[in-house]
Amino acid sequence: MAGINIHQAEELQPEIGSLEDQLRLREEIERQLEVEREAARAMTQDKLEREKLMRQAAARTLREEEEIRQQQTASQTSKQAYKRRSYGMDALLLCAVTLGVGALLGPIMHPAPTSVLHPFKPPIASSPMPAGGLSRAPFQWDGNSIDNGGNDWSGSRMTFDREVTLSNGREYVEGHADWNAGGDYVGSEQFSGSYYPATGQLDVTGTSIEQPNIGAPTHLVPGEYTATISADGQMLNGYMKGAPGVSAIPGNFGGSQMSP
Repeated sequence: MAGINIHQAEELQPEIGSLEDQLRLREEIERQLEVEREAARAMTQDKLEREKLMRQAAARTLREEEEIRQQQTASQTSKQAYKRRSYGMDALLLCAVTLGVGALLGPIMHPAPTSVLHPFKPPIASSPMPAGGLSRAPFQWDGNSIDNGGNDWSGSRMTFDREVTLSNGREYVEGHADWNAGGDYVGSEQFSGSYYPATGQLDVTGTSIEQPNIGAPTHLVPGEYTATISADGQMLNGYMKGAPGVSAIPGNFGGSQMSP
């Protein structure tokens, strides 16, 4: 039996230790690579989820805008049809009452009168709000503030932040509106325009919109607002429509000035 060379065994020990170190190092490297790959997969999944949510929000916004356009088209079509029916019946009744049954042939012999559309102007208040009175306190809309699309704007507030008297007797006004739709806050709108203390007529136009939740069912756009303001703080004969170049659902509104 051959004996063992002790010196040769001692020379092999460092080499064995080096191989074990390399194996441990390789295992550590592979573990770190797996951790990095898992992190990359998680980041990719998170990015895909965010993109999915953004696409869903964009699609929801497009659907809401399309629904609003359809409502506006249906509302305008029904109004036009109603006006045509109303005019025809009014003409027949007027002829029958004033000239008798024979006058019913009048529209056949003579052309129908041409109607002239004039911009809506609120009536003059018997006792209008004096200059400087608008900014005394906000105006809150009442339960009759429902537009033609059925949106309930009661509880919304118009606050006049600035009143400047001009040389022509009018006032330049600036303010903001805090909008409530169906009792829920949906955003705010900056507006500016004029107020005529001699008649109480208010004409303002929205300049910018802030709507935190763009996914809300109600989509705010700048509008035009006309009303008569009385000395006792009543906002009467209010009418709203889209600002120039802006498509919006029109409607009536009213309210009163809150206690200072």
